[in-house]
Amino acid sequence: MSITLIIISGAGLAADTPPAKEGNNGIPFLKYQIQQLESELEATNQQLSEATALLKKKESDIESLNTELLKVENEVGQLSASLEKEQNLYRIPATGQKECWFSESLDPDDPHVSNSCSGSGQDAEYKSGLPLPMIRFIDNQDGTFTDNFTKLTWLKKGDCYPGIDWHGALEAAENLEGHEITSICGLADGSQPGDWRVPNVRELQSLLDYRTADIGGNRSLPTTIPLTGVDVYYWSSTSFAVNPTSIFSDLIFACSTRNYGADNRFRFSDAYVVNFLSGETIHTPKEAREDIDTRHGIYDPGIDNNPCATTGFRSASPPNGIPNPGFIAVKNEKD
Repeated sequence: MSITLIIISGAGLAADTPPAKEGNNGIPFLKYQIQQLESELEATNQQLSEATALLKKKESDIESLNTELLKVENEVGQLSASLEKEQNLYRIPATGQKECWFSESLDPDDPHVSNSCSGSGQDAEYKSGLPLPMIRFIDNQDGTFTDNFTKLTWLKKGDCYPGIDWHGALEAAENLEGHEITSICGLADGSQPGDWRVPNVRELQSLLDYRTADIGGNRSLPTTIPLTGVDVYYWSSTSFAVNPTSIFSDLIFACSTRNYGADNRFRFSDAYVVNFLSGETIHTPKEAREDIDTRHGIYDPGIDNNPCATTGFRSASPPNGIPNPGFIAVKNEKD
């Protein structure tokens, strides 16, 4: 028996012609496909690397934007808090008036005529201003009360400093404190000198209720306010300025006639005063009467040798020589 050996050379395996089998493209074509895939993979990796770098940059930009946004949000928060504080301090309350009053009454004993408000232009027609809260005042049980409308905290004792001149009121308010040992005006709120001040005229007016105010002297404060020892006149910290274009010498008159002849009060700087009974706001000299008498102690022999300045001052001051007002203090706002 003979054996025939068939030897396949390596050259045959490396031939470019694939084996004659359907769907078999051969090793060279597979290598080509691998090379193509490797090239595409390299390109994809390059794109991925670039996209990753871009993503990191975007993330860094977003982080910077978030930091900036947080900063802006903090600034907006601070501005909003400041705005809210200003709005709380200077909101305009409705006066509470619900009727319109006219003067066409034919009854001399009842000069007040209430009629339809339509077209009158009066306060009660529009009821302008912000509505007041149902519970407006809170008694803090420490010698103070808080107004929920304005958010201001007030001294509860309204007659702690009756009959004081304007400069004395400013000084007394500055020195108010609420320690147990050194308590002034019943304060027990822990306040220290510098925490209190004399309110401005708008702040004082915000306490009034014009539904009950009239020239008959009825109480013009809300019935729910926990203010005690209510006086009539209260100082504000708001000054009244003499017209700067006025000639000063024209405002000073010699005290030489029996009836005083002229109003010497204009030689003094004034401050606004609020009447807590009638709701009126007037202005009156800041100086105490005794100081004015001493400063201008000129005598008029026609008035039994009484100081002319005192007589003239009292006759010229509105209304007809009011006594020195008291003051009610308001607490400074804390930042």
